[in-house]
Amino acid sequence: MKTKILGLYEWDQLNCQLFWIYDDMVPVVGSGRKGLVYRYSAWLIKDGSIEFGLSGEPMIKLGKGSWVFPPLGKRKDQIFSPGTRIISLNFLAEWPDGRPLLSYDRFIHLGTREYPELQKYAESLLATAEEQLSIPVRKKNGKHEIDFRTFSSVKEKFWKWLGAWASALEAEGCSYTA
Repeated sequence: MKTKILGLYEWDQLNCQLFWIYDDMVPVVGSGRKGLVYRYSAWLIKDGSIEFGLSGEPMIKLGKGSWVFPPLGKRKDQIFSPGTRIISLNFLAEWPDGRPLLSYDRFIHLGTREYPELQKYAESLLATAEEQLSIPVRKKNGKHEIDFRTFSSVKEKFWKWLGAWASALEAEGCSYTA
């Protein structure tokens, strides 16, 4: 698929925000969930496994070393095996009119061997952002305030991960909206 070419001003209209990143056991509320996805999620299975699929369709089971990306706006099912540990990201990447940066209508799953930069950039981002953006998300008790230098480092590392994510999904046949 051909890479989307836009001017700097057009690309600068993207609204991209990282809501959380953590490396931990899947919380009880994270397994067995059904429902719609409104923001992008990315899960790297570090230990354990996940069964997932669109509601009413056959489930796929994957284990350690797999990235899983649920589609936006689709009913989905997810079941993590007990003791599953993941790197989890939840983020927004959309245009001013609300259209997502990348459009896909199915679960995407990728191996870390094929796309090692996804894990590399996620771990770098995690090292800087985890204290501020772990679960529970965006605590308001003042303990997670950061200075501008740390904020800009989180943003830089998130954008590096986002670029690797977009390149990987584009290589897998997903298309940009513009």
